[in-house]
Amino acid sequence: MAKLIVSDLDLKGKKVLVRVDFNVPIKNGVIGDDNRIVAALPTIKYIIDHGGKAILLSHLGRVKSDADKKELSLRPVAERLSELLEKPVTFVPENEGKEVEEAIDNMKDGDVVVLENTRFQDIDNDFGKRESKNDPKLGEYWASLGDVFVTEPKNASKLMKRAKGTTINNKGRFNKKRRFGKSIKNRCPSGFQTT
Repeated sequence: MAKLIVSDLDLKGKKVLVRVDFNVPIKNGVIGDDNRIVAALPTIKYIIDHGGKAILLSHLGRVKSDADKKELSLRPVAERLSELLEKPVTFVPENEGKEVEEAIDNMKDGDVVVLENTRFQDIDNDFGKRESKNDPKLGEYWASLGDVFVTEPKNASKLMKRAKGTTINNKGRFNKKRRFGKSIKNRCPSGFQTT
């Protein structure tokens, strides 16, 4: 089967969960290089220009303790994305729970929400590294937030083959609705089937 892209789907009114690669260098809240954010713009713009609600999930760095959370928050990324899109972007300082669900429920067509660093799920829990060790309940939860799943990062080939909560677990939930983002339109992962 041919690889599919985000433009293969009617996005109007749909909650589009997008796995983006916003793993950018940040020091003291300042982004050192925004190339990865810029690379995701075509997909994000396509989604919002076609009436979709873009819900963005990304990891940032390696979170080993609560002390890492301040320096590895995606808040500066959301602020930079807002500047690049020239529109408000809602940052949710959580990636699971009531605050996330309310932010998504309040989205209008064309809105963008950035959830907090997915790697924050790797500390302070009974499962251990929930995101990087592919906790099935976490993956199912994130999958439940959207109608469609799009894998945007240019390194999608690696992501789809690795067990990460933001990729593999969503596969089952979105097996007929997953699309690749615009930046990988001509670089789809070898050996990956969408069904």
